[in-house]
Amino acid sequence: MFNLGYIELEIGGLNLEKLLNILREKKISIKCVERKEFNKFCIKIPYSNYKKLLEETAKLCYNISVKKIIGFASFLNFLKTRFALVLSIMCFTILLFVSNMFLFQFEVNGNKEIPTEQVCKVLNENNICFLSNKSKIDLTYVQNILLDSFDEFSMVSCSIVGNTLFINIKEGIVVDDGVKDFIYE
Repeated sequence: MFNLGYIELEIGGLNLEKLLNILREKKISIKCVERKEFNKFCIKIPYSNYKKLLEETAKLCYNISVKKIIGFASFLNFLKTRFALVLSIMCFTILLFVSNMFLFQFEVNGNKEIPTEQVCKVLNENNICFLSNKSKIDLTYVQNILLDSFDEFSMVSCSIVGNTLFINIKEGIVVDDGVKDFIYE
C-alpha cells in the first residue's frame, strides 16, 4: 500500500470532521476512514506522515492511539526498540567470523622422544604461534621446518581443523649398536 507501510490509528474527540479537514489541508493522505462511535474513528495513514499528524494535532484536543503498525515500518520499529539486541547479535557475528581466522591451539601427536614444548618452541621461532592467521600458514613449510629442525623425525604431517593446528609426527627407529651390527651383517 505504502513504501514503509501504514499505521492504523484510533482518534477520539469532538468535532472530528474539523480534524479531517485540517489533515486534508496539510496534505496528509488518509485511507480507510471508519467511524466507530460518535466521537471516535479509525484511520490509516502512511508511516511517513505519522510525525506530521502528531505535530498538527498537538495543539488540538484529540486522543490518538496507535492500533497497529503494518509493513516494513513495523520491522524498523522493532529494530529501533531492540537496538541493544540487534547490536549484540551483530557484534557476536563479527567476533565469530574474526575468531575463525586465527589459530588457538597446537596439538602434537606421535612424539615420544621430543617433548611437545620443544616442537612448539621451534614453531614460535618461525613465527607460527598462538593467534597466527590461518590463511597465511603454509603447511608444507611447517612440515619442512620440523623435519629440518629435528633429525629424530622421519615423517611430519600437518593439518588445520577449526582453530587447531594438528601435527602428526613419526619418529625414526632408534637402533642400538649391538642390534645395528646384527642387522647389517
